[in-house]
Amino acid sequence: MQANRIINIDFLGALISTGALLLLLLPFYEWIGMEQRYIIYLGVYAGLIILIHLGRLFLFKISTGRFLNYLILLNVGYLFLSILFLAVEYNSITKYGWTYFAFEIIILIVLVSIEKRATQFPSED
Repeated sequence: MQANRIINIDFLGALISTGALLLLLLPFYEWIGMEQRYIIYLGVYAGLIILIHLGRLFLFKISTGRFLNYLILLNVGYLFLSILFLAVEYNSITKYGWTYFAFEIIILIVLVSIEKRATQFPSED
C-alpha cells in the first residue's frame, strides 16, 4: 500500500477516534463504564495526532518514512494508554465499553503493522 495512502488512513482514523470519544462516548460514559477524564485524555491524545497531521501538511516538511515512524510511536502510545485505562477501570467497563475498545485496539494493531511494513520500503517523497 502506498505510504501517503496509509498516512491519510491514519488521519481519518484519528478524526473518527476523536469524534467517537468526545462526541459519542463522553456523553454516554456511564454506558461505557469508563470515567469521563479517561475518555477526555484519549480524545485529546487522538486530537493531538490530528494536529500533527495538519502540521505536517501545512507547516513543516517531514519525509514520508520519518512521519510514518512518528505515527507508529504515537499510535503505540495511544494503544498503551487505552490498555492502561482499561486496566484501571477493569471492574466498571461495560460490555459496550469492552466492545468499542476491543475494536479500536484491533484496528490500531493492524494499522501499526501496516505502517511498520510501509517503513521497510523506500518511499517517494
